[in-house]
Amino acid sequence: MTLYWCGKLNLDESEGLLGRFFELASDTLRAYALEFVGRNLKNTQDEVDPEILNRLQLLWEKRLEIVRSSTQPSSYTTKLAAFGWWFGSAKFDDSWAIAQIKQILELVGKVAPDFLLLERLAILADTIPESTAECLELMIKKDKSGWGIYGWRDETKTILSKAFQSSSDKARKTAENIIQELGKGGHWQYRDLLL
Repeated sequence: MTLYWCGKLNLDESEGLLGRFFELASDTLRAYALEFVGRNLKNTQDEVDPEILNRLQLLWEKRLEIVRSSTQPSSYTTKLAAFGWWFGSAKFDDSWAIAQIKQILELVGKVAPDFLLLERLAILADTIPESTAECLELMIKKDKSGWGIYGWRDETKTILSKAFQSSSDKARKTAENIIQELGKGGHWQYRDLLL
């Protein structure tokens, strides 16, 4: 992954080292490799060279494209979830990154770590209220255990509040749907946002 980051490996070589790795490695090992990159991005204090970001964007898009064309996207859950670190790094263009995360949530319903995703969504809710509300809605719908919302309370309230304060009818409607869905599950603490 470091060699790819530095431009020493080519993504398009199907028989190259990187291509073979993604073809043969387990989902867990692929996820570890992607998480390694995301953690390094998150821990990078300085600006990341645009050429490096472009390479990483291509990798993200390519991995997502492969999963979209798969007949069993759920078999890639762990790998795709690792892109949460990339999103949480705040190094990519916000609109592009949130569109990628939304696709991951639609495909596999999970991004890890969820706390990092929610923190970033809460920040972006000021400027991209529709997308942040849609991502939150997907997370809540895909949370099969129903426990996620307990750890997401503050960020959920922030995202919903900002959606209602925005000028976007779509963001407000999505926020309203989320509150109604949460209410069905006994989470009444958000209904005051409807007033």
